[in-house]
Amino acid sequence: NYIVKKNLLKIISNLSSDWQIFLRYWSSSFFQVLKFFGLDFWKDKARYFQDKWNNVSQDQNSLFLILLYKYIKDTWDILFAKDNIKQIQKVFNWNETQLKWDFIFWANYTTWQDSVKKPWYNLINNVFYLESIKSYSKILESIWEENLIYKDYFEEKKLKFIDFFWNKEKWYLNDWIDNREVYDYFSLDGNMFSIFFWITDSKKSEKILNFLILNEENLLSPFWAKTNYPNYSFSQVCRRYHLFWMADYHNNSLYWLWLWSVSYTHLRAHETEADI
Repeated sequence: NYIVKKNLLKIISNLSSDWQIFLRYWSSSFFQVLKFFGLDFWKDKARYFQDKWNNVSQDQNSLFLILLYKYIKDTWDILFAKDNIKQIQKVFNWNETQLKWDFIFWANYTTWQDSVKKPWYNLINNVFYLESIKSYSKILESIWEENLIYKDYFEEKKLKFIDFFWNKEKWYLNDWIDNREVYDYFSLDGNMFSIFFWITDSKKSEKILNFLILNEENLLSPFWAKTNYPNYSFSQVCRRYHLFWMADYHNNSLYWLWLWSVSYTHLRAHETEADI
């Protein structure tokens, strides 16, 4: 808990001028390598933009609030929340500046899959955003005991989210939506975390898991999981990844243990319910 608290303090002590949490804290990959040779002459610093045309990443503020509530819930360190409430409010408010028509909105490369464009409204960042509202509400409740405003705000947003992202023909949540079309790829992260955070109801969660079971051979191995199905098109992947033969980095090819873990948890629960 000491390490978690120390990191939480470091994060909120390094907000940008507009209250964004840094994407990473580093010098650069090149200077990190030089450290192994004892050449430590470049100070680490907070970096708020990713390396593709200086687009912002949009999940870190949400993930911070989710982690902070988990920390408070497990440790009962309510004093930490009280002492840092102004900074915590700033973290939440930055998310609100990223909204357009109720959802997190931006240009390309703003998710953890930062090799894929996913412009405008993408699923995973909005899943994290919804859970961050719930977490923020719980944090305020731990301080002031009663907080109905953000509970109602969350429920209102959740209904709009489901209506916006739910694919009524394929029975899962669409990957992203821009001004021209709906991109109905099945993204494992957004769909699994929507179940994990209880954003989808039991019927929709079952539909999502049924789709995953039907397409298990395209997404899961015994111990790892792929990011999406089917493959993203050539134009949707950043050009430099094609140049270095890494176009499959976040594109239904490499396997990810953490995605498998959350998927397997839900599938096991689904199988258990089916056996009852």
